[in-house]
Amino acid sequence: MKPVIGVNFPRVSAERLEDTVKQVAGFGFEAAEYNLSDHPLIVGGTVCRPYVEFVKSAIRAAPLVFTAHIGTGLNLRNTADFKVHKDTLFSSIDICDMLDMRTITVHYEDKSMHVDIEQAFLDVHLEAAEYAQKKGVLVCIENIEIDHYQNVLDMVKTANHQNFRMTLDLGHLNLSTNFYGQVFLDAVRECAPYVRHLHISDNTGHFEKLRLTDFLLYATLPMGPRIAFGSGDIHIPPFWGVIDIMAALRLLKDAGYDGIFLCEYYNAMYNPFNKEIQENVRNKISALFGD
Repeated sequence: MKPVIGVNFPRVSAERLEDTVKQVAGFGFEAAEYNLSDHPLIVGGTVCRPYVEFVKSAIRAAPLVFTAHIGTGLNLRNTADFKVHKDTLFSSIDICDMLDMRTITVHYEDKSMHVDIEQAFLDVHLEAAEYAQKKGVLVCIENIEIDHYQNVLDMVKTANHQNFRMTLDLGHLNLSTNFYGQVFLDAVRECAPYVRHLHISDNTGHFEKLRLTDFLLYATLPMGPRIAFGSGDIHIPPFWGVIDIMAALRLLKDAGYDGIFLCEYYNAMYNPFNKEIQENVRNKISALFGD
């Protein structure tokens, strides 16, 4: 197959959206992943149609395949405000359909100790998977570095729904397996049959414990020093860190992976290198998967 190489769409102001679409395509990427909270597409859980139409027009500036990432802050374990979070999830699926984004990645985050909360978490995602399937949108849940990948895998297996699969984030997996004393490639092999979407970034494997102990303080840490010290989920370009990405890709190939190869790094920091990064990733993946 000819691999489709994508990148996470950088957060930009609305007036720069169209030019940035052209820039991303100019680097040679064929796909881009858009975070649905980067612009006010949803207000109070309801679709803001004028803004969606604006974004729809802007992203047509270049022939990119767009996927979606759920908006920041969605928390379907929030029992106090569950309705607005659920409404936001379903509105996100509606927006994907309106913008022709056929895959949406949602976050697993941190498993709670409450059986009823976890059951509600599973149930709402199953309901969303059914709803999204009717609109031709695939729902994929992503492993996060703060939790065991096995929890995500178990959820996908329990759901047993063809429209609810896994987004495997290799950067997150490298951090979590190092932190919890697991083997990275064993985890990739176990997840591979359930993976329909892929996030590729790199890091040093050093887990930043502040991510668990004080998330609000963690969120204020400047990215520059974090990259300098290799601290946590630093999202550097693929093949710029220590992750054995090629070995992971071989396992995914063996499992029949045929989705987008989405490079999820802080690409706005690497504009002088983005074309070179894209070409390097494409060459390595094409050599493995064929072109």
